[in-house]
Amino acid sequence: MLRTIILYLVTLTFLFEAKAQNKNSDLPIYNRPNQLVAQLANGTILVRLNTGEKQLELLEKMKLSKKHTALQKEIEEENNEIIDAFSNKLTYASRVYFFKSSDSPKIKSKAFSGNLFDKNGKRINEEEKTIGTYVIAEFAKTEEMGIPALVISDDQFNQLEPPFPYFIRTFESLPVFNRSYERTVELFDERLRTYHKFHSE
Repeated sequence: MLRTIILYLVTLTFLFEAKAQNKNSDLPIYNRPNQLVAQLANGTILVRLNTGEKQLELLEKMKLSKKHTALQKEIEEENNEIIDAFSNKLTYASRVYFFKSSDSPKIKSKAFSGNLFDKNGKRINEEEKTIGTYVIAEFAKTEEMGIPALVISDDQFNQLEPPFPYFIRTFESLPVFNRSYERTVELFDERLRTYHKFHSE
């Protein structure tokens, strides 16, 4: 009985510490969807690209060179499609920059210079380029239900909440309805415009 109680208390402590470490942004703008959407018109979308370091490292350690090469090529092609989709279809925000998933800690601490790049792969110098108000976008799964989607987060990588249009489903598990990256980004752009139209202050 005592062992059960101790285990329960340890679990509660762990959950509390984990939640504290992943606290929401201190910036009030992320709790004001009307202002956030309005400011994004002159702001930036930062797109996180999954670079699969852990999977590639594991394949390299296992000396599976063919699988390593195939996965690397697949990841590069997918990221190029995502870059093209945002470059072609996201027009609401003034700027779209990209960063590697391995650089997430740097972006979280706002070390942008040299870690962000444009659609052509050119590194961004924050002293020369404006960032302004921004959100983070990535193709992932929603926190609550694990739905494959384009998910939008705050500066601390916490998923935003409604009424902000914080996710667009990709339906990747349903081949007949599966949305392309371009169509998904286009829908996000449309929803930002619609939201701004009916909620402008």
